[in-house]
Amino acid sequence: MQIAEIFYAVRALDWTKLPSFQAAARTLFLNRTCYNGLYRVNKSGGFNVPFGRYKNPRILDPAYFEWVLWRAFLAINSLANKPYEARRYKIDQDFLPVGTAPGGGPDLIFEFEDFVIVVGGVSENGK
Repeated sequence: MQIAEIFYAVRALDWTKLPSFQAAARTLFLNRTCYNGLYRVNKSGGFNVPFGRYKNPRILDPAYFEWVLWRAFLAINSLANKPYEARRYKIDQDFLPVGTAPGGGPDLIFEFEDFVIVVGGVSENGK
C-alpha cells in the first residue's frame, strides 16, 4: 500500500468513533501528510484536505513516528508517568525528535492507573 492510499484510508475514519489516542494520532498523521499541513473540514465536519504529494513524508522516519506516538498518547491526559519519562529518545527545544530511542529496550513506556503500554519498534534494516 502506498502512502497516499494510507492517507485516504486514515482520512476516511470517523475520529468521533475512535479512542482518544487514535483520534489524536489520526490528526497528527493527516496534518503531517496532507497538502501544506492545512486543517480544513467540510460542512459535515469531515477533514477534506488532499494528500500532500510528498516524495518522502517525514512521518515515515522512525524518529518522527516515535514522536507522533508520544504526542498522541500525551493527548489522553491521564498518564501516571511524566511525559518526559514516557519516551527514551531526545527532543530539541522545539520538541521535535533528534534521533530514535537507543536499542536494548522499549522506545516508549506509557503508564496508566490500571495498565502499562510498552512500544518498541524495529526499522526495515532490523536496527
